[in-house]
Order: sequence, then C-alpha cells, then structure tokens
Amino acid sequence: MPTDPHRTLKSTFLAASVVLLFVVGAGTAFSAGPPPPPAGEQSGQGGPRGGMMDPQRVEERLVSLKADLKITEAQTPTWNNFADAMRANAKAMQSAATDMRPAEGAAPDALKRMEAMDAMAKVHAQGAERLLSAFRPLYAQMNDEQRQLAAQKLAPPPPPPRG
Repeated sequence: MPTDPHRTLKSTFLAASVVLLFVVGAGTAFSAGPPPPPAGEQSGQGGPRGGMMDPQRVEERLVSLKADLKITEAQTPTWNNFADAMRANAKAMQSAATDMRPAEGAAPDALKRMEAMDAMAKVHAQGAERLLSAFRPLYAQMNDEQRQLAAQKLAPPPPPPRG
C-alpha cells in the first residue's frame, strides 16, 4: 500500500515539533534551577533537590507521562528507550550544571563561565538529538489519540509571569 508523502511529512514534522517543544520545555526547567523548597524544608543534601534533574522527579514524570499517553504493552519496549533517553538527559544536565559551578571561594572568571555556558548548550543539543531519536519510533507506534495526548503533555511549560 503506497504511503501519502504529504501525510508522512506532516507526521514527521509533528513528531519533531513535539519533541523539540518538550526538549525546550525540559531545558527551561533544567536551566531555571529548582524551585525553592517549601518553608522549613531542605533535602538531606543541605539544599533543595535538583528540580527536573533529580532522579526521583524524572521517574515521577515518566510514570505520569506513561499513564497519560496510555502506553500499551506492545509499546513498552519503545517507551523504555524513550524513558532511558530522558534519564540520560537528566543525568547529563545534572553533571553539566555541577561543572558550571565555580569552586567554593574561587573568584569569578568570565572565560570559564562562557566555556561552561558553551558546554551546557552542547549538552542541551545532544539531549535533543537523543530524545528525538528515542521518540520517533515511539511516535510511529502511537495511535491518533496518543499523538494528540503527546502534543498536549509534551508541550513546554508556560513562561513565568512577568512582574
């Protein structure tokens, strides 16, 4: 059965758009840093947890997303590849964020800061590629309802209000 090239192009564009929006949204969540902890609450590490880079938060997001997208048993192996990509991205972002922090007591260094920003941008780009590569096969297995849900659930978060 021949495939309609317009439909294939449209599906590919939609998949790429959804993944890009998700990555941008996730990147924004990563780069914005963690929200402040509730009053009087700190993590056991002496500070708030690492936002979306926190392995527990990533796992919570994956459980929620899998349920929201109604991932079937047949889709589970492909979903697992996507989930592994999200975990790898969070780990890479956490590592890059740690590398960006100057040593305690070190004087600010503009060149080192710019090099760290460049490294972070590369981590973002590699993460986008990793996530897109893992999402394409999953998206190909999704039915129309799941694709609509993905478009909603993988949209970037709204920007913070300006004050």
